[in-house]
Amino acid sequence: MTTTDRSDRPDLSELASFLDNEGVDGYLLDAASESSDQRYLSGFDAPDPFVSLFVLDGMDESESAADEADADAEGSSDGGSVFLLVSGLEYGRARTESHAAAVFRLADFDYREKREAYGQEEANHRVLAEFLATQDVASVAVPPRFPVGTADGLRDLDVAVTPEYDGVLTEARAGKTPAEIESIRVAQRANEKAMAAAENLLGEATIGGDDLLYRGEGDEPLTAEAVKT
Repeated sequence: MTTTDRSDRPDLSELASFLDNEGVDGYLLDAASESSDQRYLSGFDAPDPFVSLFVLDGMDESESAADEADADAEGSSDGGSVFLLVSGLEYGRARTESHAAAVFRLADFDYREKREAYGQEEANHRVLAEFLATQDVASVAVPPRFPVGTADGLRDLDVAVTPEYDGVLTEARAGKTPAEIESIRVAQRANEKAMAAAENLLGEATIGGDDLLYRGEGDEPLTAEAVKT
């Protein structure tokens, strides 16, 4: 496991308030980054499902895990911290690209040995339960589409799993931090510049006798690819 050094984490104060009000230890996601909530919470882009855990700061009573969290104060965002559990293949990128205070690998919890002893599915559940235990998490809230098999597997291991239907992360995503607002501005300016360039190409184009568009007064056809680029 390792900590990351990221300063562009989102404002998760609403999620922290939700956990505090509900008396739940953590918020758990098990999805690929095609999930908007997963991408927002983790800040990580991966095609295969991985796990993100958000916990309130100060919950961790494990000395080793506390050392990891304290090593990177920027891993905390408005009263809470994000932790990731990823495959070995994604570990390197997750360390540098994610919002996580710490990143764990399946191998950190002896996944191969567990798979040989219990089979793949139960091994995954046991690894996940141990991952939660590093942050002293015994109860989690999950989105409605959280994998049922994973939820049942965690319950079998004495982890309380409760679906939440308020869309707390969706609501959080609706608000933007100053950094996110600036990113939107930069993207919008780039889009406007690209549209202006495309308009100029079309405005300067001429129609040939074959009813095709040509660049200016020349004989080079104006292609869709040229307009897009």
